Amino acid sequence: MSNVLMIGIILVVIFVLLLGFFVHRSRQKRVQLMLQRNAQQTTNQAVTVALVALTKQHPDQVSFSNQEVAQSQVNSKIWGRGVLLFSFEIRLQQPTVDLVTLKEQFETTLNRSAIEQGLVAASQQLQPFVISDSWQQAGQWHVDVAFTANQATVNYVRDMQKVTTPTEA
Repeated sequence: MSNVLMIGIILVVIFVLLLGFFVHRSRQKRVQLMLQRNAQQTTNQAVTVALVALTKQHPDQVSFSNQEVAQSQVNSKIWGRGVLLFSFEIRLQQPTVDLVTLKEQFETTLNRSAIEQGLVAASQQLQPFVISDSWQQAGQWHVDVAFTANQATVNYVRDMQKVTTPTEA
């Protein structure tokens, strides 16, 4: 009888541990999703402000009205848990645009807006927002914006900089 009781106690302990694990994991996912949504809203707002300003600077290149709100897609499923990376598609007025200059001006305007809003990066070496990738396709400017508010995103940005920055031999 004591063997049966002992096995029952062990099974109950295992069940309680598994239940605790799954409840904890569920809460973590919920918190992570909430943080991601908040970061996405913050990024969408900052990108909207920056695109309105960029359209005023370059009306012949970028098409974004001050009545629009920038909408992004979450890219963290690709890059890992906790990475605050959002993709935007922006209409271009011309099929060929100097993306290097446009990207630099957009990133500067985006971070100026972020600083005015009191947004900071998790690392002092980075701006709140980093454009990690951008390309042009079918009249659209595709831009990946990283919101460097946490260490996972800072690590992602640093890794991307290693890949895209040529090394000296």
